[in-house]
Amino acid sequence: MNQNEPRVIWEENGWAANDGWESAHCANPATGEYSGLSEVFISIGTGLPAGSYLDAPPQREPGKAIVRTDEGWAMQADHRGQLAYHKQSKLQSLITELGDLPTDLTLQEPQSPFDIWDEQTGTWVKNAAAEQQSMTAQAQQHKTAQLAAASGMIATLQDAVDLAMATPAEEASLLDWKRYRVMLTRIDVSAHPITWPISPATA
Repeated sequence: MNQNEPRVIWEENGWAANDGWESAHCANPATGEYSGLSEVFISIGTGLPAGSYLDAPPQREPGKAIVRTDEGWAMQADHRGQLAYHKQSKLQSLITELGDLPTDLTLQEPQSPFDIWDEQTGTWVKNAAAEQQSMTAQAQQHKTAQLAAASGMIATLQDAVDLAMATPAEEASLLDWKRYRVMLTRIDVSAHPITWPISPATA
């Protein structure tokens, strides 16, 4: 289109009085999302093409999209491209559609596996009891494994001592492993943080 081509003259009934061009604000016919200002050709006796409007939309706002509704231009929440988190499962999903977030999603990222969603405060809060339970269970597993390893070493070294086959180093090692096993048995796995005794294997 050049500047010499005719512009549309609109009749009172809203139809074009002549063939010509018009600057129109366009929106996606499916979603209503504003796509920009375009030059559209209008045939005499017709109106604007679908999705084209003469009135200008409002200025863009951060986090919102301009859409056309039955009432005119409006601002709609736009979280597309952002990650949202399910308030119950904490599973994340990528937002791909316009509009407010579903009520079961939040843009706030949980900070730990023990976070639970508090609807009253609108934030994640840590379930301290669940975290304590998990830490205790892990500590118990570690204690059980270390006791088993210590008992295995003690049994082998004790055999050498009982058969008078132990070297002085093995005799000293046996005492170290026995001390280590005693210290392990005294560990309270529910008292966090736990200071674990140093294994003779790594000492």
